[in-house]
Amino acid sequence: MDYAERCVPCQDSGLLMNSRSYAISVIKSERDSDKYEEDKETEKNEEGEECSSDSEIEILIHNVENFIREGNASLKFLLKHDGKLLGESKVIKFESTLGDPCKKHTIDFSAGLCYNALCEKSVASIVSSPVLIEVLEYVQVPRPVQTPNKKNKKGPARSSISIKSVEQIVTLGICNIDLLPIVLGEETLSKKKLILDTPVYSWDESAVPWQCLPRIAVSVIIPDTPSILQDISYNVLNITIESLFNLPSYFARYMRYKCETTIQTRENDERITFETGKWVDYPDVEGTKKWKGLQNIDGRGSFSKYKIDFNYGRIKNDFKEQFCMKEATKKNVPRIQWNTMHRLLMNENDSQSLKWHINKYRKWNLKILVDESEEGQENSEQECVTVYQCEVDISQLLFPGNKTTRVLAQLYQLIDESESEEASRHVGSFCRGSKISANSNEAGDYTEEDYQTRKDPLFTESGKPVLILVEFEVFKPLIIPRVLEEFTDAFEKLKDKKVNRDLVKLPYTTQLVEEEYDDCVKYLFDFINENYKDFKESMKKEDSKNGSEMSESCESSARKFSSPDELSRFQKHLHDSGKYCTMRNILKKRIANLVEMKFPDRYSCAIDSKRRQEMTTACYTYLIEKMHAAINTKINVCADEMQKHAETPKVLWFRAEEAYEAGDQKKADKLYAKIVVGATNDPDSWIMYATNFVRSGKVDEAIECCREAIRLIDRHKIALTLYGILLMMKNKYDEAEIFLKAATHFYPRFVEGWALLHLFYIQIHYNPGIDITLQLAEDSLRDRKKEIEPMFVFKEEPMTWCAEICHDDRVFLLTANFLLRLNLYDIAGLALAQDICHTKKSIAFLYFSSVVHYLQCDYTSSLKSLQETELLIGPEYCVAALKGHCDHQLGNFEKSLEQYEIADMLHKRPDDIHLVHLRMGSQLIDNGDYKHALDVFLRACKSRPTCKTWLGVGISCYNLKEYDKSELALMEANSLDPEDAEVWGYLCLLNIALNRPDEFDQCYTQTIKLKLENRQLMSVIKDKMMQSGFAIPIIEC
Repeated sequence: MDYAERCVPCQDSGLLMNSRSYAISVIKSERDSDKYEEDKETEKNEEGEECSSDSEIEILIHNVENFIREGNASLKFLLKHDGKLLGESKVIKFESTLGDPCKKHTIDFSAGLCYNALCEKSVASIVSSPVLIEVLEYVQVPRPVQTPNKKNKKGPARSSISIKSVEQIVTLGICNIDLLPIVLGEETLSKKKLILDTPVYSWDESAVPWQCLPRIAVSVIIPDTPSILQDISYNVLNITIESLFNLPSYFARYMRYKCETTIQTRENDERITFETGKWVDYPDVEGTKKWKGLQNIDGRGSFSKYKIDFNYGRIKNDFKEQFCMKEATKKNVPRIQWNTMHRLLMNENDSQSLKWHINKYRKWNLKILVDESEEGQENSEQECVTVYQCEVDISQLLFPGNKTTRVLAQLYQLIDESESEEASRHVGSFCRGSKISANSNEAGDYTEEDYQTRKDPLFTESGKPVLILVEFEVFKPLIIPRVLEEFTDAFEKLKDKKVNRDLVKLPYTTQLVEEEYDDCVKYLFDFINENYKDFKESMKKEDSKNGSEMSESCESSARKFSSPDELSRFQKHLHDSGKYCTMRNILKKRIANLVEMKFPDRYSCAIDSKRRQEMTTACYTYLIEKMHAAINTKINVCADEMQKHAETPKVLWFRAEEAYEAGDQKKADKLYAKIVVGATNDPDSWIMYATNFVRSGKVDEAIECCREAIRLIDRHKIALTLYGILLMMKNKYDEAEIFLKAATHFYPRFVEGWALLHLFYIQIHYNPGIDITLQLAEDSLRDRKKEIEPMFVFKEEPMTWCAEICHDDRVFLLTANFLLRLNLYDIAGLALAQDICHTKKSIAFLYFSSVVHYLQCDYTSSLKSLQETELLIGPEYCVAALKGHCDHQLGNFEKSLEQYEIADMLHKRPDDIHLVHLRMGSQLIDNGDYKHALDVFLRACKSRPTCKTWLGVGISCYNLKEYDKSELALMEANSLDPEDAEVWGYLCLLNIALNRPDEFDQCYTQTIKLKLENRQLMSVIKDKMMQSGFAIPIIEC
């Protein structure tokens, strides 16, 4: 049998065993009946007073199975706890079980563990130490016996040798059972099966797999109270010393290694020693923690049920670049291995003392003793022990809700030999690397600063740090998390605040007035329909009361107005009921607003009567057409045609980003406001509105938008995160932490949320949360699942840069990508700074650095980063496009056109490169290459048609003298955006070229009203007017 099969862990408890010599020595040392009776009667408390044992935990051994012997057998059971014998059974004899190997042999032996629930020492011993069960077997061993013969007269005396059976006691196996579940409230542990392993490992055919080893059924019962600690405020601290890595060459196999630490309490200081550190050079197959109280037991007899955690991402490792924990444990690398656990019961004062200790010092001192003498030899006075010390940063235990921390800490040496062991008890002091006598107890008096100046870290000959892995775990967190309570209080306060309309302004635009008119027409349509149905019902009742019957023609009139008389009666019904007056007032208000916004010059005194009549006709026609279009949407007429130009939030967002890149911030603000107006109950629209304010530097307005989004959905992930970041930017750290922690609490796998919380704790220098949030971010990244319906802003490719280059396995690059989409450029820079601190410089890091510089308008720095990126990956679309944008913003139009052409002809590029086509086509028009520009703009219209793309087509066709095509393109552009002054300006040029003075007057009026900012275009229009003899229309008096 191989080693791996024999070492499979058991089910409910550790596999335990012992050597033969240990079993015999224990029996000899504990058979003193007087001492046993004294242990059963009383216990001493910490002050030396007697502590009466008024309660008892009963341990009952029911039976043993898988115990197979060819002949008769005898067993004896011993129960021990914390070095004291609880009970010893009589010798139990069994007949041969070879014929029935599955038989369960009844034992029914019990012993009691006495304790006092009011005595802390008594309860602490139950928590700290398991109950040890040792099974002894009496076997007959043949031994040669020499018997002297009678003296022979003829010769010398002779003796004969005979073989006799001698009874010998051997250890069948040892197992233990943890009493912590009983202490915590379990009334009984029913028939737990514990495996008894052989005391000696065998590597030949006599090896037995663990499934075939003897097993005993054990129950633990506490009859008196359901919980020993029910009236006590308590906590439990587990300290596990795992392994020492990167051993120097002078750490030899034959040396003995110990680890010591001191627990400081109110009463006294308890020194804890972890012995039996072993030099090993093979992987840890068992992966199980040992009990410190059983660490002198060989084999698996000292194993607990707790496993070593192989999640190396949760280790606080400040030496990641020099040491990989995962590789070190898999390879046959020498190390000193303990894997020993010590458990302590702490009362409320001890817990507060521990919390104060960590809060003040952050670190825990450990001392490593290396004895150069071989095992089994006693140290003489001349023999020395080398002492090392390390500081373990356990500040993660102060993070709310955290109960465990695993730390990889470096060892330090003693420089001054006069430093004493007493110094190791003080945090910040060191007892490092001197040679001291094994019997030395001298103490010195040094200050903390003195010890800190003597730090000398220990390295191997190759320069690697010597590291020790330690785990600290508490049963209850030292700081109870209050995420939900704090978030609930903050949310209640947030709901009481009203939206500040002065900060969140929703402009009253022409589109808004048109939408209000459409909604009014649709409402009146439904209103008239419902009233007509009521009118028909009343008519039927009236006719039936008068004894008249409705004809077939009258029945069909329920679906349409077939009779003028019936229509007049319905109108009279509306007048009499007052509903007609109500409808008229509603529609009158909407018509007045629309006419005022759409035809502001209708009542100008400079317009003659004929012109005014024409404008009135146009106004009436416009209102009727809008009314028909609104009604058609109710009955699904021309739905496909209207859907073509539907202004969805996605379309409006894209147009807003296009306007921002074109430098029209006012138009971008209007479009973002229109998104909110159209979907005031959608939190995503408020988040998009907030990101626009963030980009403009209006943090207060962005905060108001986030509040409104959280009011709508209190668990909106992006709203909570953005709100927390904005509060952090306003230095409101307490409120910011509440919302950032709420986002990670509601979404535990939110990688960017944990990373942002990590950046937040770095910002406020909160050390307990820095490392643990990064570990949680990395764990979430490994278990990450894609969202089902994320905001489309995070699904769409940004207009100016590429997100595809981002690595999915880099926490801070993902976070930078997330922040850039929210226009948080400074925070994205912090994320990139953390990325370069934890990993090497990568292509993605260089590219995102250039993106941050570009979005912050630092185009020169962006170009430097892009040039360095291009040297590493060659010509790529993402690099060429962004370089073109930088040159475009710097005014280097020839270079930018060259980069745009490179980006356009690359094979591996996105299908939609909207901004590249827009700027490339505009520069081609400026250069007079109209055919090439027309081709570029047509390709842009094919992938993403917007007002600007159709405008480019119209301009190209106009300069190519293709006026019909130009007019179609400009009309399409005007239908997409009626408020684009540049479109109206080119319509003016087109009408001049086609000699249309009336149409020119209307287009020129709109151009002036919309305040055309393109001075060059305005100058061309005036020149063309003078050349063609067109007069400037009189717009106002």
